[in-house]
Amino acid sequence: MAIDANQFAVEDREGLRRLGSSGQASLTIPVWNWGATRSRIRQAELRQHQAELELTVTRRQLTADIHSAWLEADTARSQADSLRRRWSFRARACG
Repeated sequence: MAIDANQFAVEDREGLRRLGSSGQASLTIPVWNWGATRSRIRQAELRQHQAELELTVTRRQLTADIHSAWLEADTARSQADSLRRRWSFRARACG
């Protein structure tokens, strides 16, 4: 707003203020964002798929580790039984 006068009145003859305030606001709503939203959705889907694959690998590795530990424990038990039998046999043979 421009006032093109050397002098201007702040109030009119009745004493009412004639100078006012004005404001302006703007709102920007993107209609097209060059596929950024779809790209973020696709990235999230890929991250989710990667996490699911990593979970599957971890589960398989855990299963393999448990199986391996079970076999090691079974082998150790067999060796301990074998040693007990040898000691028992030697004890009878010497005694």
